[in-house]
Amino acid sequence: MERDYYVFTLADENAIDLLVDSRKYKAASAEALVAKWRCIATDFGCSYPVAALVRGGFTLQNHAPKFGPCYKKLSYFKEWKLHNSEPTKNSIVFWIPRLVEDSTCRTPFQMKLRRTELGQRYGLPEHHCHGFGSIALLFALILSHFKRANELVPGRLIYAVSDTIMVGGHRLIAGYYRDAVSQKDELRCAYWDGAPYKHIGFFPIGVEELDK
Repeated sequence: MERDYYVFTLADENAIDLLVDSRKYKAASAEALVAKWRCIATDFGCSYPVAALVRGGFTLQNHAPKFGPCYKKLSYFKEWKLHNSEPTKNSIVFWIPRLVEDSTCRTPFQMKLRRTELGQRYGLPEHHCHGFGSIALLFALILSHFKRANELVPGRLIYAVSDTIMVGGHRLIAGYYRDAVSQKDELRCAYWDGAPYKHIGFFPIGVEELDK
């Protein structure tokens, strides 16, 4: 288990143990769930850990710029009015650092249908692939993955959709952007009007919340 500020990557056996100890899964059910996520990762051509222990309290404004390279240190974010904004929660998060195939060029409603299809295809519980993840959770996972694997996901000028919505209805998205001054790729928070674009998709995510 690798320590990061708010994200602890989990080997498959560690994820199974935590599901049993903290979420009271039966051992066979925990093993089956982790195996399903490992199958998704394999099908997506990904050999990275499929689960992480996420600590509650991570926010974009207070933590993300200290956690990794963020465009303009997210100074613009504080001016946005959000309909829903929450820090990360104590949880076991299953996440594959790849956009779901055929998740781009879709509206939010079409993405939700694709998300449901994915969960059904792999036989995931209903509360897995049930959301896109809050913008805070996406930033914590993406930046942690960058520090661990030195890989930019979802990619330069490619964005992952979140469940965080602005007043007015635009949905927040996360992706890498080349800063004109530093000439470095930095994680950027932007907003999306919901029109289908080829550079906007979603990650597969499953969340198991833990007691505080």
